[in-house]
Amino acid sequence: MTDAEREAFFAQSLAAHRALNEAALNATSWQEADAAIRPLLDDYPAVPAYEIRQIAATLMMHRHLQSELANPSPESHEAIGRYTDMMVENGSGDAVMVSAALTSLDGYWPGSKLSTAAAQTARAAKRTIAKQAGCADCQLDARLAALEQQLPSGATPVPGQIAQAIRDLEARAE
Repeated sequence: MTDAEREAFFAQSLAAHRALNEAALNATSWQEADAAIRPLLDDYPAVPAYEIRQIAATLMMHRHLQSELANPSPESHEAIGRYTDMMVENGSGDAVMVSAALTSLDGYWPGSKLSTAAAQTARAAKRTIAKQAGCADCQLDARLAALEQQLPSGATPVPGQIAQAIRDLEARAE
C-alpha cells in the first residue's frame, strides 16, 4: 500500500467513524439512531465491513439499546438481536454488553445461538484482555489485575465486572 493509498484509507475510515458517531449522538431514540445508522453500513466500501459493523453495533448497544435490555419490546428485541449479532460476528470483546444482551435475548434466540455467541464473545474478550495486558500466557485474573494497574488514577476499575461477564458467557456456552 502506498502512502497515498494509506492516507485515503484512513480518511475513509475517519469519515465512517464520524458519520456513525454523529448518527448515534444526534438521535433522540433508538429507533431514530437505527434508521440513521443502517444506511451507513454499506456507504464506506473502502473500510472493512467488520470495522463499520462493530462501531455501529457498539454505538447502538451502549447509547440506545442498553436501556431496552431489561424489558424489550418486540421491536427492540429485533434490534438488540441484530446489533448483538454484529458484535459477535465481528469479534467484539465487550463481554459485559454481550452478556447482558444475551440474557435479554434468552427465549428470543435459540439456545444453540446463545451458547455459540457466548463462546465466541468469551474467546474474543480473553484475546482483547491478553493483548491489552501484554501477557498472553497469564491467567484471566492476572490479566485483569495487570489492566487495572494501567488504569489512570481515579478511573473506575471494571476488571471484576469483565471477569464475571466472561465467566457468565462461558457458563452459557456450556
